Amino acid sequence: MYSVNITDYAFGQLSGIKQYLSRDSIDMATRITDEIVDFSLERLADFPFSGPKVFDNYSYRNIFKHSYRIVYEVLEKEVNILTIIHTHQDIERIIEQLGLMQK
Repeated sequence: MYSVNITDYAFGQLSGIKQYLSRDSIDMATRITDEIVDFSLERLADFPFSGPKVFDNYSYRNIFKHSYRIVYEVLEKEVNILTIIHTHQDIERIIEQLGLMQK
């Protein structure tokens, strides 16, 4: 079993998602963000290589929950969730902005 860590950056994005969704319903926003976290922690702890690579030549992988892409990297017995973004956002631009493209 792998340990799963949510980076501060990804946690901040999750908070932003919850804030955005709470404009319509705080209950819905809480449910969706909780489901994203629960799904990510459970799946990646047991099956860290289950998500496809984001780009063929990079080590980052991604899984999806609702309309959100969870981008992560697998290290030795550890998974780091790097970013959580809406599927309509430009993933390449975001990864480049995070300085992750050199991997």
